[in-house]
Amino acid sequence: MKADCYFWNKHRGRDLNLYYALEGSPDNLNFSALPLKFELVRKAEFDHYIMRNAQPIPPEVRYLRVVLKAPVQSESWSNQIAGIEIEH
Repeated sequence: MKADCYFWNKHRGRDLNLYYALEGSPDNLNFSALPLKFELVRKAEFDHYIMRNAQPIPPEVRYLRVVLKAPVQSESWSNQIAGIEIEH
């Protein structure tokens, strides 16, 4: 899994896992967290990161859920996702 993420530069240095998550499920009912890794592409007003799964997705996972979190509700616009790609 690969996605382009944009994160407000005023939050630079915060743990991106508080703002983004990847979850997997074999049955589309019971989801569990899958580890992520982030690579900084470009610093800007909204820093551009590439988000990927940090480990291979287990073969029993048939469903993926990409989660955009809002730990500070009044700043829910501060993190964004674009261009999600899934490869088999």
